[in-house]
Amino acid sequence: MGARVRLPRAPLGDLLTPLLAALAAGALFARGFARARGRGFLREAGWDRAALFAAGILAGLLGLVLLHEAAEQRASAHMLQHVLVGDLAPALVLVALRGPLLFAVVPRFMRRLLATRPARLVLRPGPSLALWAALLWTWHIPFVYDAALAHPPLHVLEHTCFLLGGLLLWNQLADPARRRTLSLWGSLGYALAAMVVAQMLVAALVVSYRPLYAYGSASDQSLAGLIMALEQFATLGAFAFFRLRSHFRLPLALGDGHPLRV
Repeated sequence: MGARVRLPRAPLGDLLTPLLAALAAGALFARGFARARGRGFLREAGWDRAALFAAGILAGLLGLVLLHEAAEQRASAHMLQHVLVGDLAPALVLVALRGPLLFAVVPRFMRRLLATRPARLVLRPGPSLALWAALLWTWHIPFVYDAALAHPPLHVLEHTCFLLGGLLLWNQLADPARRRTLSLWGSLGYALAAMVVAQMLVAALVVSYRPLYAYGSASDQSLAGLIMALEQFATLGAFAFFRLRSHFRLPLALGDGHPLRV
């Protein structure tokens, strides 16, 4: 007989909530994807976008469902859960939704909510970065972190905050609505600022000679910091690479009177 598959042990609510959220997101994407293609946006709603969106949803599910039990036992697994939910998943989803596809997928009531004055203020580059950094550091304060481990509702709030923070950060970098608030060098500087904020936390986790959290293992805590560092270099490094490649592939813009202008 084949080996038994060992499913993660988690409360039913902790499994159903992300699964239902993923199904709802998938249904909205499928409706918007079909609508965009029906309107002729075949390039902006290609199957590569569907693959990216699916990868983002699966990354979030992997973190929330499959790593649930391991995250309760090891800081490294908990950090992997956090970077999947709070960084990789938002990055993939927002890159997938760039352009007309975003407006086809996001419901009208949500677009109206995002158009309100408080939302527009939060969605500006400075406040988005500040709120992302505040959420990241606040939830890694030892007594706050341990409280989230001990109280399931607080743990759900922690994951929700990381997801929202990631959406705020990557909304500026991926620019799905194509608002072009950040220039090329502005976006690279923005990514660098986020990297510095994250690496300061990494340094605190790696350099600390004693466990900061209830897990009680300094070596596993250092591994958690290494996981965060590698993931940040991978995602933000990939952003910088593709941003620069896209910029240098654009045709050279020549002003009036330039000797090479035809």
